[in-house]
Parts: sequence; C-alpha cells; structure tokens
Amino acid sequence: KQVASGDRNRNIRLWNAADWSQIVEDQWQFHSSSISGLAFSPDSQVLASVSLDQDIFFWSPSKIGARHRVPIAHKGGVHTVLWLNNNEIATGGQD
Repeated sequence: KQVASGDRNRNIRLWNAADWSQIVEDQWQFHSSSISGLAFSPDSQVLASVSLDQDIFFWSPSKIGARHRVPIAHKGGVHTVLWLNNNEIATGGQD
C-alpha cells in the first residue's frame, strides 16, 4: 500500500505505508499552486492531483516520471477529486 501527500509548496510525495519510507520526493512537482486534493484510483494504478492552479494531473506510481496534465479543469482552481471507477473522476472547483 502507498499513501500520497501534497502541500501548499506544490510538492507531492509518495510513501510506503508499511514502513513510511518515502518513494517519491521531488519528481512530482508540476502544479504551479497549492495542492488541494489527491486521490488514488480504485486499483491504485493512478494518482490524481488537483490544485488551485486549475489543473489536474494524473501520475503513475509504478512509472515515477509518467504524468498527464488536464489544463484549466476549473476556472479559479480545483478543490477536490474523487474516482468514480478506474477510468472516471469527479471534481469540484471554484466555478
């Protein structure tokens, strides 16, 4: 199992839940504003991150450098993300 954390400095970190060792430290810093939400897909293959920068990023815990950006998902910032299944998310934002 893995646990993800995000902060106002735009850092996303990935941790091993068994011993709390850090798996990812600085490779996942592509948002330009505070991280406001994180969620793993039900199968734990993808981590979604949302931010006040209006963007959504999708990250692969098994391929640390792999990511996909959805720009300007919500005007004014994205506040929350929830996986509906392994292929769909719901988000809430300022708009």
